[in-house]
Amino acid sequence: MEALYDQDGAVYAWLHEETGNIYDTDGQNVAFVSGDGVFNYDGAHVGWWLNGHIRDRSGCVALFTASASNLGVMKPMRQLAPLQPLRELSPLRPLRSMRPLRPMNAAGWSEEMPF
Repeated sequence: MEALYDQDGAVYAWLHEETGNIYDTDGQNVAFVSGDGVFNYDGAHVGWWLNGHIRDRSGCVALFTASASNLGVMKPMRQLAPLQPLRELSPLRPLRSMRPLRPMNAAGWSEEMPF
């Protein structure tokens, strides 16, 4: 799994690269990546997946991987990642809501985490 860092450089969540599932630091399923969209487990579109990072619905950077590119903001120094959690079994993915039009990339950090 790959760590997803917040604007402080702390691990906020984990991305399973093969399945696209996103887990919180306790191993609970919180969202999944499908194409260039990020959806919660209610099926709601909560963000965009681009170049190794998640942008919120306003176009601001919410989370990033160590290899993320084209953020438009300066990456903070990453803190040491904790041990990866034990993942819970993934539920069936819900029907996804329609994706809104993707906003222009904003050169700022998200005010609110998408999940």
